[in-house]
Amino acid sequence: MKDRIISLARELENRDSDGSGFDAVSEITTILAAIPDRTAFLNALLCTARRCFLSNHEAILSYHHPTKRWFVEASQDLRADALEEILGLSHTVLERTRDSAASVLVPDTHSDDLTKESRSVRLYNIQSVLTAPIHVNSEMWGL
Repeated sequence: MKDRIISLARELENRDSDGSGFDAVSEITTILAAIPDRTAFLNALLCTARRCFLSNHEAILSYHHPTKRWFVEASQDLRADALEEILGLSHTVLERTRDSAASVLVPDTHSDDLTKESRSVRLYNIQSVLTAPIHVNSEMWGL
């Protein structure tokens, strides 16, 4: 699995160098944003992410601007305590994704400076993290 993630990271880096970035993620979220029911949209997005990225656990997070806090809107295969830890784990990753409005891929969380000190990485033995902004009508509302 780690080799697959590293391969994906290299592919995405190559795409970034030619300006195409995470086009698949943008395309997927644009298509899914057309689904009228929010619950159906979120579930479809999680299923699509699992198939596209071969992930084991997925969550959709939203940022509440007035309180400056992240919250979990939907998830698959994550316990309640793990959901809370996600918010702690990736504050740096989440903030980087939000501030740059670009996807962030950490193929090896145990060696990457962004995540290696994270309590959640150690506690849940998280191997890799991929975040991607979700845009609706040209506005980012979640990851």
